[in-house]
Amino acid sequence: MSSFDIVVLQMVSFRFIDLFCGIGGFHQAMTLLGGKCVYACDIDDDCRKTYWRNYGIMPERDVTKVDTQTLPAYDVLCAGFPCQAFSKAGKRLGFQDETKGTLFFDVERILRETQPKYALLENVRNLASHDHGNTWHVIYEHLTDCGYNVLKEPVIFSPHYIGIPQHRERVFIMCVRKDIGVLPKFSFATKHLPKCNINDVLQRDEDIEDLQHYQLSSEQVQLLKLWDEFIHGIKVEKLPGFPIWSGYLCSPNPQEDMSGYPAWKINFIQKNQQLYQSNQAFIDEWLQRARQCPLFFGAKAKLEWQAGQTNKTSLFEHILQMRPSGIRVKPGTYFPALVAITQTSIVGSRLRYLTPRECARLQSFPDTFMPDTIVSQAYKQFGNAVNVDMAKLFAQYMFGDRSIQKKYSYDENVSCVDFLKLIDQYPEEIVSNQVQPKGINVEKNVLVSYMKSDALQLFLDGTINVYYTGRKFPSTIALNKLYYFMPYKKGKGIRDLYYIKTARVGSRQEVFTNADPNDFRLVFETEFVCQLFDDYYLVDLPIWHTFKDTTVKELLSSKGQTEGKSVEKGGQTYVA
Repeated sequence: MSSFDIVVLQMVSFRFIDLFCGIGGFHQAMTLLGGKCVYACDIDDDCRKTYWRNYGIMPERDVTKVDTQTLPAYDVLCAGFPCQAFSKAGKRLGFQDETKGTLFFDVERILRETQPKYALLENVRNLASHDHGNTWHVIYEHLTDCGYNVLKEPVIFSPHYIGIPQHRERVFIMCVRKDIGVLPKFSFATKHLPKCNINDVLQRDEDIEDLQHYQLSSEQVQLLKLWDEFIHGIKVEKLPGFPIWSGYLCSPNPQEDMSGYPAWKINFIQKNQQLYQSNQAFIDEWLQRARQCPLFFGAKAKLEWQAGQTNKTSLFEHILQMRPSGIRVKPGTYFPALVAITQTSIVGSRLRYLTPRECARLQSFPDTFMPDTIVSQAYKQFGNAVNVDMAKLFAQYMFGDRSIQKKYSYDENVSCVDFLKLIDQYPEEIVSNQVQPKGINVEKNVLVSYMKSDALQLFLDGTINVYYTGRKFPSTIALNKLYYFMPYKKGKGIRDLYYIKTARVGSRQEVFTNADPNDFRLVFETEFVCQLFDDYYLVDLPIWHTFKDTTVKELLSSKGQTEGKSVEKGGQTYVA
């Protein structure tokens, strides 16, 4: 049994403390995993009230005064220590910030003196690069010196990586006490992201109490319609990727001294002037009307189109923000990060701001959660919160959850099997299995693999009994341990179990006579065993989204089935 198998057994139920707890993002995640909170702490009085209202625990106030001698016994320390010292929105003083930047060292003190089995910390993305990486180096060295195994590189993750429609990159730091185990390298292929849908979090307008409180005023709608007309009215080959500054939608002013301007500002000014010169008649008429709008001034007289080159050119198909730099337009696929300052996103299609309940959903809080009754406080608290589902994922990874670790610990740059070398090493067969006379050995490895539709149909109707891989096959698969095979039907999953009688290097021409004879693949000769599941069952295929090397037992467990599954084959009843 490996050290992480032991970890899984120990973490069925556990006790945790929640430092800088806010409104309980970590609390929600740990409770879902069987944890019990025995201590919480936060300096914000409004957050403390919200925490008490939801969990029946009134957090202590000052982490610097935590007496480790009086802390209850616990297993896991959670801490989203203050980010302002590292955040792009703050002054980025890091550890030089005497009020917030040094609070990490209070986390270190508590860890050093209490030695819990685990710690899970969260902070803003900028922590990873702050002070040219020196800040992260200090944190890493201090945590390892405390007696914890920590991944050498900071892990950066966002809710939209797992289908939650919010782009919110954060650093997660997983700490495992050295006598408990080690952490496999965390890897994630961002080129295979799930699709996000903002409708997953939106309330129906008719279900929103005080809907008018969140709706845009008539003047705000007028302002947005003006900018929508602008985007549709200008004649350009590509939508502008530079900010539109209405004050520079004019011909160049030879008397303006730009010698003191930074290069980026001069570039933006010149692009605005060029846009004006090629659309002068339209822009002159548009500016005349725009200046009659009472809100067309300052930042609201600027537009930042950040929705890319799309056929959805209406502002009202996207997500909007009123920012100090201008009205920002983001793609209508996922929301920008919730922040503690007043930049609440506008749902263009609804002509209203996000509600606190929708903010809660973006942070993966359940609908039973009771936000602060003061809306501005609720926005602030959700902007500061830890995303529940992300905290849960990293806790599972840290605790040794095998399915989570398999999904996120592979290297997308993993080397491929060299088929020519395999031919030299195994000129006949790589593996030859003795087919079990009856029963299913649930401890045996099974290869789950996606098959293209043309080959799959031949396979399922029994026309062929050979599976050939793609041109690339990961070297991480233990070929000599493979015993079973399950074809994966696109959009459906797996159902049928086959023996792997032999595995060898062959050519696709063995199945398709017109194929290139030098198109080498791995070839598996199979024999049908049984229909393992009553219907198709979706499983995750993490390695290149094609392969998964696991055991029959793990597949049955993931489906919630026991080892006692009965199977009919050849007139006999087999028991797994």
